[in-house]
Amino acid sequence: LEGGAYRGLPGGHRFARVAAGRTTFQDLAVESFGGSTLQGGCVLVEPGASFVATRVSFRNCSADQGGAVASLSASLDIFQSAFFDSHATSDGGAIFALSQQQQQKDTTTVVIDGAVFRGARSLAGAGGAVGVL
Repeated sequence: LEGGAYRGLPGGHRFARVAAGRTTFQDLAVESFGGSTLQGGCVLVEPGASFVATRVSFRNCSADQGGAVASLSASLDIFQSAFFDSHATSDGGAIFALSQQQQQKDTTTVVIDGAVFRGARSLAGAGGAVGVL
């Protein structure tokens, strides 16, 4: 997905779910998605999948884990992106990554290069900006 600005509607919806393969967001603005019962308020990356964000702005996203992005035993690459005012009720105010053993091989990778975090907070768990468990 390349270019554009996307704003969530009230009601606790996620912007995207990456269930398999590789998904890339580039030059996007994503704002006001999520809800307190979700993992990954804007983006959820499921086991074995891969997500790349380049020059993406995440703003005012919320979830139980990973206010903006949650990666569950998946590959996560964040380049030159920004996270503003995202929060999690549990872990990872902006980003949450969960590493689980799958068939004795850890499938989790997290790369963050040139990212800005402002106003990210975890209300009751680990990782004000980034939580990795």
